[in-house]
Amino acid sequence: MEEKTHTDMMPIKERSSFYKLKMLRNRARYGLLLLTIRNAFTRLGLDFEPYWIEREGLDCCNEPELKDVKEFYTLKKVDDSLIREQFRILSWNTAELESVLSYDHYSFGLFRQDQIAAIMIAFINEYTFKKQHLTLGPHEAYLANMYTYENFRGKNLAPYLRYKCYEMLAKEGKTTCYSVTQYFNSSSLKFKAKLGARHQELYLHVGLFKKFQKTFLLKRYPAALT
Repeated sequence: MEEKTHTDMMPIKERSSFYKLKMLRNRARYGLLLLTIRNAFTRLGLDFEPYWIEREGLDCCNEPELKDVKEFYTLKKVDDSLIREQFRILSWNTAELESVLSYDHYSFGLFRQDQIAAIMIAFINEYTFKKQHLTLGPHEAYLANMYTYENFRGKNLAPYLRYKCYEMLAKEGKTTCYSVTQYFNSSSLKFKAKLGARHQELYLHVGLFKKFQKTFLLKRYPAALT
């Protein structure tokens, strides 16, 4: 796998107003109103988060089709500064980002010629989600923090980026990938279905005003392990 480098390709500057002014319309369009309501309660200190641990990888799917010229796209390792800048522009939790970047990881960018189209992080030794610590084996990776830039939506980039990351990680022996899918995130569920992602476990995290944090295992899917 090529070394992580700074790229001289200029990223597209996203507008935080895209989320602030169009969020409700877009979330209604993509079936994310329940997720929006859940996030609103979280800001009040009431965190009720059902989620699946998923298994993904090259053995689960074929290469997704792009709604664009495939030859224009290249996957590269990128510097973490690109991820930090995107979180800052969108007013996302940069303190939380710094926490997760403390784990061993690769940051990936999918470029369309000289423009960044999508980003994602792959963690390679361990990761923590909702106080649940995941220890990864030598052939495992955990995928998170994927984002498709506004100007490139509708091109099926999310599953394509994911698949290309499978390929790049497999070259380093990381053949099994895991991720989290929020129960109410129908958009994420749809693109994971395109990749043949398999539910491993269903959890419920409960957080009350940052004073009580507890995660409950609700279900295991033993058939998904085969």
